Amino acid sequence: RDEGILRLSRYFQWREFDGDDQRQYLHQEFVYENVMYSVKRGLPWSAVAQIANMTKELLPELKGLEKSEAISLIQTRLSQCRPQLSPAHHAALCDFIVQDYICHQRLYQAFLKGEMNLKSMPSQLEIHLPPRHLPLSKGTDAVVWEKQRTLRELMAAEAEKQAEIHKLKEQADTQLMAKLRDTLGDLSLEKQLDKQ
Repeated sequence: RDEGILRLSRYFQWREFDGDDQRQYLHQEFVYENVMYSVKRGLPWSAVAQIANMTKELLPELKGLEKSEAISLIQTRLSQCRPQLSPAHHAALCDFIVQDYICHQRLYQAFLKGEMNLKSMPSQLEIHLPPRHLPLSKGTDAVVWEKQRTLRELMAAEAEKQAEIHKLKEQADTQLMAKLRDTLGDLSLEKQLDKQ
């Protein structure tokens, strides 16, 4: 990528931000991203060259514009390339440039206005190291580990089924006892009637 940006930078005169290497590099990066997108979309080389020229001129023109104004300018500038672009390529390229610019609008505006040295707040972050792993000689082979995991899953499923079976047996026993009580109650009632 850096090599591609360097190669692209040789084809233009970058007078817009002369003397400011950071801003000039960001400008070149913007042009490079759009050129590479055009190439990946299969645009003809003449259209790619036109997109490179257009995006090189476009970025400085976006300075101080609101989102809606920036979108309108991007669409206008792309419309000037329309004879070289099919409607599908035009729409895709317009969407790519707009999405890229809108996502990074604050960065681009700070870059365009020369506010590159924005305040930074130092902060201390606590670093948590991952747990120490066993040496490979004490580790478990992947195949063995997979079988052990499968065995644990099967044992858990078996325990769950055993619990279900035990519960069903208890319910069956309770129902059987209730039927037996009803039957015994009916028998004792019959015996009392027979005695009378």
